[in-house]
Amino acid sequence: MTEIIAVSFNQSDKAYQALSDLKNSVSSFTVLSCRLIEKVGQTYVQKDGFDADAYGENFAEGGLIGALIGIIGGPLGILLGGSLGMLIGSAGDVSGENKRTDVMLEIAQESSDGLVLVMVAEESNPKDLNDFLKKYDVKNIVREDFSEVHRKVLAAEKAQKKLAKDAHDELIQQKKKSFKKKITVKENEIKARFASVKAKQPSKPQPDNPPKQTKVKNDANKSKKKHHNKRSEK
Repeated sequence: MTEIIAVSFNQSDKAYQALSDLKNSVSSFTVLSCRLIEKVGQTYVQKDGFDADAYGENFAEGGLIGALIGIIGGPLGILLGGSLGMLIGSAGDVSGENKRTDVMLEIAQESSDGLVLVMVAEESNPKDLNDFLKKYDVKNIVREDFSEVHRKVLAAEKAQKKLAKDAHDELIQQKKKSFKKKITVKENEIKARFASVKAKQPSKPQPDNPPKQTKVKNDANKSKKKHHNKRSEK
């Protein structure tokens, strides 16, 4: 049975020793890929590891372990924390004092306090690996079926894409609302400035019907001119 196994330790130096011994072990179980994970700030760092096949480093980085760490340390993992795996659904098994059944939860919670060993392994009897790890002061050994973890990763990646799209759409809507509000404020400001300028302007004088005055004056001038001409003739 192929599984993803997360192992937490009471002492970090024991984790490095376990990694080294697993790499060189010959037993009933086979470890295909193995990584030591530690949370540094908000980032999950792969401190050390090995791959038993020809894929080398690229398997863990681009395969299920890398994808798993990417989900836990991504936006969805940060938002939901250790509950991410449980919300997606779990069908795991655990050996240890703390009865956890979720690899994501184990990595998210235990990597904050120390190193977590994450491996892709095939085993016929879980007891063999448990017995092998006993001497390294192990805190928890959490197992999940490889296909189940893969299903969770795919579901989480889909949810993460939707989360990113929803966040993008919401930002666009907020920008539109913000722009509309700013435009309205600016329009009201311009109107207020126009009103202020108009209020300060002096009132325009009313017209005194100048055409009538001009006619009266013209008639008077004509009368004077006519009377003067008559006197000149005499």
